[in-house]
Amino acid sequence: MINLTLYTTPDRLADELAGQLEVELKLAGSLILPGGSSPVLLLESLAEKTIDWASLTLTTTDERIVPLDDPASNAGQIMRLLNARGISKRPFWLLEEGIEDKLPTPPDIAVIGFGLDGHFASLFPRAGWDASPSPIFEAEAPFDPKDRLTLSYEYLKSSRILHVLSPSGDKTDLLRTGSPHLPIKKLIEETGEKLHIHAVE
Repeated sequence: MINLTLYTTPDRLADELAGQLEVELKLAGSLILPGGSSPVLLLESLAEKTIDWASLTLTTTDERIVPLDDPASNAGQIMRLLNARGISKRPFWLLEEGIEDKLPTPPDIAVIGFGLDGHFASLFPRAGWDASPSPIFEAEAPFDPKDRLTLSYEYLKSSRILHVLSPSGDKTDLLRTGSPHLPIKKLIEETGEKLHIHAVE
C-alpha cells in the first residue's frame, strides 16, 4: 500500500511536511535532505519549527564534487539557507575524509527529491546505479556538474522513514505513468509502508 498525500501548492506541501518532520524528529537523531530546488521551501518551513538542530545528524542524499562554498554544493546550500534564518548548522559534507564512519546506520529519516528523468540522489537510470555495496560511492551525472558522490540505493532504502517530494504536476505524472524501472519508481515499489509520497497535483 502506497502512502500518498496530495497538496494544492508546493507551499502547502512544504509547510505540512515540515510539521510532520518536527514531530518525527523528536524521536530521531538523523535526517537526510536532497539538494537542488526540492528542499528550499521545506527548509524555510523547517526553520520555523522547534527542532533540536544541535544534536541532529544532518547530511545530503548526494553531493557535487565542488567546494562547500560553491553555489552547486548541496551541503553548502542547506547550510546557507539555515544560517540565513539564524540556525547555526553545518551538515555532514559527503566530501569530508572519513565520512562513511560518521553516517548513521541505518539512517532515521530521509527526504528524497527526484528529477523528471526518474533519478534521485545521484542515482541515474542506467546500468549499475543500484549495485554499490558501500553506503557512499562516486557517480557521474549526465549533466554538469557531472562528478558526484552519492549515498547508495540500499543505504537510502534502509532509512527508518522515507518522504518523497513531488512538488510539481509533471513530477507527479511521472510517478503515475513512468517506467517501473526508473530509480524513484523502484524505490517506491520496494520500500513499502515506511515511505510516504507528498505530491502536488
